Amino acid sequence: MKYKPKPRFHRGFLLDAGAASGETLVRKLFPQALVMTASSFELLDDVLGDGFALLAPPGTPPHVLAQIPPGDAKPPIRPVAVLDKEDASAVEPPIVIARDLPGDLAALLGRHPVGLFLLRPDRYVAAFFPLASAHSAPERIARLVGETWPPVTSESAARSGGTA
Repeated sequence: MKYKPKPRFHRGFLLDAGAASGETLVRKLFPQALVMTASSFELLDDVLGDGFALLAPPGTPPHVLAQIPPGDAKPPIRPVAVLDKEDASAVEPPIVIARDLPGDLAALLGRHPVGLFLLRPDRYVAAFFPLASAHSAPERIARLVGETWPPVTSESAARSGGTA
């Protein structure tokens, strides 16, 4: 029986995984899990929404998301903290919280380092920020956005036939 290989992206809205130790999820599809929100059980994809998300998975202190200024990110990035079932951390809006009551996500990510995942709308991991360097996430994301969608200048608009 033939199996289709798991897709991986090599170019596009992705930060280089660099010399990260261990296996990385960058350029791979983020695992799906059932989580509990304030109102019900939902799939993690539904909690993440339709756009980009910065996710603090179980085991990553949710206060790390609060230390990253939301700014005027383009594209907008939704901060989401998935807490362990025993985690009683207080999380303030705009951070969206969900609980990993079944422990599925914690089990799936158990061998990965602690940190933040930048997820694209298609749920591929665009970047991983280890906990020790999570403070650099906003500037690295801004650089990635600038490299992916360079600002339109009057010169580039004239070349493409548009107006600035």
